[in-house]
Amino acid sequence: MDDLLHRVLTKLLAKKGRGLQATRGVTLEKTGVILHLTNPRARLSRTARRSQIFSCLGELAWYLAKTDSLAFITYYVAAYKKESADNKTISGAYGPRMFNFRGEDQVANIIKLLRERQNTRRAVIQIFDAADLKNTREVPCTCSIQFMVRQKKLHAFTMMRSNDAYLGLPHDVFAFTMIQELIARAVGVEIGTYKHVVGSLHLYEDHIEAAQAYVEDGLHETVQMPPMPVGNQFEAVKHFLKVESKIRRKKKVDLDSVDLEPYWKDLARLLRIYRFSRDSDPRGMARQMKKMTSKIYDQYIENKRRGVQQRLASAPVQRPLFPDSDAELAN
Repeated sequence: MDDLLHRVLTKLLAKKGRGLQATRGVTLEKTGVILHLTNPRARLSRTARRSQIFSCLGELAWYLAKTDSLAFITYYVAAYKKESADNKTISGAYGPRMFNFRGEDQVANIIKLLRERQNTRRAVIQIFDAADLKNTREVPCTCSIQFMVRQKKLHAFTMMRSNDAYLGLPHDVFAFTMIQELIARAVGVEIGTYKHVVGSLHLYEDHIEAAQAYVEDGLHETVQMPPMPVGNQFEAVKHFLKVESKIRRKKKVDLDSVDLEPYWKDLARLLRIYRFSRDSDPRGMARQMKKMTSKIYDQYIENKRRGVQQRLASAPVQRPLFPDSDAELAN
């Protein structure tokens, strides 16, 4: 992912001074772009600047939960608040469109199709709808995702009308390659390559300095996420989503006794760590980190934990007006 981001941002920054006025601000743009991720499990940036596993994972959970709830997604990605017309829902939410588009579960349909006819060219999830042309907010950036099995590997091709290279691209690649791997497991084949086709790939003027700093950080070692467990994982997804809901709503859940394989339990612990970060509890984050099965997530947890510690160190100390004990008085 860092290889792709580095190339994309370098090319966009080369257009500096030739901005295009778009609906949401001035952008540097390239059109008709094809990005090729040869190893879709290497879907996470390894840099401190773009290590967004928590928001990426939260957005994926939002898709898989088949919901358009604004409260759900803004818990992970606050920027969605600007996209809602009724302050309750996101009309362009991908989850309902993927799993219940006019009553059709597109994901289930293509899994069935690919099991029956692996050479098919019809396994397409449609997200953009003709009615979206009339909308003014949250028009889906993704048009469709096509899946093909070739040589017993599932390849995915996402077609985007528009893509924010700095903020949106890492989230989109993460979510769609995770869905690619879920479908591959359900079909009974290995994950193949991933191609991301974009009509307008752009960098907003507000993000130019951050993008320049990212590029100057240089390249990083390629590290991939662990493979998903073998077999259909959609039952595990149901259990994972129940855990996610409890964590997000501050309900009690014992992750040690949850019936999930280590792969999914690690992802659940990441969500618990994110909850602790929102609650400014670095000790809770550290406790969960020690229980992680895979160590590739340590970097992301440490980055988040350091951020919480810095926030706490710079916050003014709140002292009670009337101490309840001699100990408080001494402190």
